[in-house]
Amino acid sequence: MQRELVDVTPCTDNCARILEAGEHLVLTVSPGNPYFSVSRLTILFQWAASKIRHVDVVVSDLEMTEATYLARGLEAGKARKKARADVRQMASRIRRARQAAGTPGLRVSEFGDWAGHPQYRRARAYVRQAMQDPAYRALYREGTRAAAKARMPAGWEPTEEQITAGSIHSEKALPFAVNAVGILGASQAVTAYSRPAPHFTYFFTPDSMFRAFPGQGYIGLRAREKEPQSPHPPGPEQHQGAQRLERSTTAGRPRGRATRRQTEQRAGAGKLSHGKGECGFGVTVGEFFRPAYRGHPAAGTQQRQDGLLGGRVGCRGVAAA
Repeated sequence: MQRELVDVTPCTDNCARILEAGEHLVLTVSPGNPYFSVSRLTILFQWAASKIRHVDVVVSDLEMTEATYLARGLEAGKARKKARADVRQMASRIRRARQAAGTPGLRVSEFGDWAGHPQYRRARAYVRQAMQDPAYRALYREGTRAAAKARMPAGWEPTEEQITAGSIHSEKALPFAVNAVGILGASQAVTAYSRPAPHFTYFFTPDSMFRAFPGQGYIGLRAREKEPQSPHPPGPEQHQGAQRLERSTTAGRPRGRATRRQTEQRAGAGKLSHGKGECGFGVTVGEFFRPAYRGHPAAGTQQRQDGLLGGRVGCRGVAAA
């Protein structure tokens, strides 16, 4: 493996074997998590594209992102507002990382886009069944508690009600951890996250009562903390040219406001139009969800229930590439 770019931690030897086969990888990404910077996403996209035949990026949707803030005690309106901002920001980061990695066609979707898929529903029902087991339920709630405490003041603890509110995040993410292989119609698949939590790795533990579906693997995947620098740093002439360009584009206008508009235009942020087939990643839904494999929700017409801004956005069916 290309250790100079990433650290890979398979849950089991079988997970390592499935990864080595290189058929399908699902990278799961969480808006609001500062770990997922453009530079780290770029490294992950480059590595995945070089090692795996089919790669999907699946992003936590608005409902999941909002649940994290509800678990931290935010009032519902503020939680929704912060979640919207986080999802927009992540849409921009993913778009820029795809371009920087040279993988503009990398397939990206949200967990909510798969809600109607039969294999996703099957896996979600299986997760709910596991939650009826007292031992796993305790592990599940502890995982939600730990996620809520992240980036909160030392000593802060969520209430039981807040843990319940935040638990929807894991409930919607776990189907891809245990059955991406079925959801994507692959013979083998590996799902990856930056720091796998015990209530996810549980399904890959030999003595667990509930196990992941056959052919499914799970790994921890992190870009190296020391991110690579350009082998050809810009010289003084390039710096001066960039400064002249900045001055020319902001002349006669408030610098902060103009820079923000330019950034949004370049990143595609803010280009969110309900009912017009566009999503937060700045491309049409049909273009964004072009299915080059079996099982993608864009292969048929459906209505997104909790898309990037939580409204109903029509997903047009598109022909396979």
